[in-house]
Amino acid sequence: MAKILVVDDNPAVNDVLCQLCSFLGHEVVTAQNGAEGLALVRRDGAIALVFTDFRMPVMNGVEMLRGLKDLRPAMPVVGVDAIHPAPAVAVARVLRVIDALAGLQGADAFVALSVAMAGKAGVDELSEQTRGLFNLASPDPEIFPLQIAFNLMPLPDQEYDATLAEATRRLLGKSLAVGYSSIHAPMFFGAAVMLHARTAQPVALDKLRQALTRSDGITLMESDLPAGIPTPATDAAESDDVFIGRILATKDDLKLWLVFDPIRLEAAQIVDVVENWIDKPTNSMLT
Repeated sequence: MAKILVVDDNPAVNDVLCQLCSFLGHEVVTAQNGAEGLALVRRDGAIALVFTDFRMPVMNGVEMLRGLKDLRPAMPVVGVDAIHPAPAVAVARVLRVIDALAGLQGADAFVALSVAMAGKAGVDELSEQTRGLFNLASPDPEIFPLQIAFNLMPLPDQEYDATLAEATRRLLGKSLAVGYSSIHAPMFFGAAVMLHARTAQPVALDKLRQALTRSDGITLMESDLPAGIPTPATDAAESDDVFIGRILATKDDLKLWLVFDPIRLEAAQIVDVVENWIDKPTNSMLT
């Protein structure tokens, strides 16, 4: 068992990393910024691995890395930024299949994220606001900038959509015109995407369905559910798959409805990193 330090100002990331590392049998300590992280490393010589974000208040990840090299030159470090965000993973998984069949000209994705992306505090806020509104109480936003219960709002982080687009291009290994529009929805868990893909040539739907059915990490549910619509709450929870329903095609345009568990998609990447570190310990910095 190893002691792992998680440094991130995002409570959702901290929650997920802590749960995963604990599940794998490791002890976890957390910090909200680089200064706190350095202080923990100074005090605790048992820390063997660091997960860190790079964009943080007080002291960012780059500054913390410089301090770590002075304190513990051989300390392995994994950048949380290297973990691809779940919506990009889900979209890229589907676009890769479409690209192999008909080529891709571009894509646009409308993303609805649950409050779980803000961690336990986000889930608690939705629960408390929902109960309060039924009792005619005024909501008191803390985690989200406005009332989230019975409401929709764009993500406060205006860079998130650009991050998704860049991650999608990296996952596909090609420069693709892809755009995202993301919102917070009053869902406790899961996520959904309405994906619009523009292809280089027309796609035969029967061939697309066959290709999606054969692809790892994809579950096609058009014929299994009323109206062919999987949902985050009923189908995607605690699964590593992307669930697809309601595929529509017009000439060289495709529209697909996707649902998935974003925590699981990001967790799978983190598990791979931790298990690789356990199997192949290294004295170099991991990025």
